[in-house]
Amino acid sequence: QALLNDLTDFNRTNLGLGIPVACGEVDLGLLCAEELARLRVVYPGQRFELSVDGNCCGRWDGLRLQQLVCNLVVNAVKYGDAGRAVRVALVGRGGEVELAVRNDGPTIPESTLARIFEPLSRGENSTTQPGLGLGLYIVREIARAHGGSIEARSADGTTVFAARLAREALQARGAGSGAMPWATIDAAGDREFLPDGRQQPAARERESSGG
Repeated sequence: QALLNDLTDFNRTNLGLGIPVACGEVDLGLLCAEELARLRVVYPGQRFELSVDGNCCGRWDGLRLQQLVCNLVVNAVKYGDAGRAVRVALVGRGGEVELAVRNDGPTIPESTLARIFEPLSRGENSTTQPGLGLGLYIVREIARAHGGSIEARSADGTTVFAARLAREALQARGAGSGAMPWATIDAAGDREFLPDGRQQPAARERESSGG
């Protein structure tokens, strides 16, 4: 199912539609704790650590951020050193929250880091891992759909993926150069906020009215 979802999201972004987000109140600390609890069942031998600093609540799409966290953590499990903890750190300051996922393992070459968020792109050690190379691309597009950003760093045997999210995703539309257009759906699901700020009925409402 996860692979099918990634393919659907890839097709949407490839068509220039972007990833739709339905925003509501989200406690990102609680969301991460719940997702790590689920992943402990999937990876019983893996250690996960979570730290939360400051207020990490905001208006985001909880399901999309769960997908973002899952993709980043699973990536860290796959490519990190076995037996070493995957560390998730949240820091809330002002109007922004940063989510960082760290793992110990082989340092990623600069040439690979430069294209690591590109679709269908996989690292040098990926030949033994299943997948299509869409996970990190989807992560980038989810961050962009919230008006946020993500970067990857790797040095001295530690790799970090750090996403920055504005607390209010709707206010951040248009931030981030090169981001594809998207439609942000409100929590009630009856309006879409287009990239230029205009509003229109959500797709299901347009279909029912024949528009």
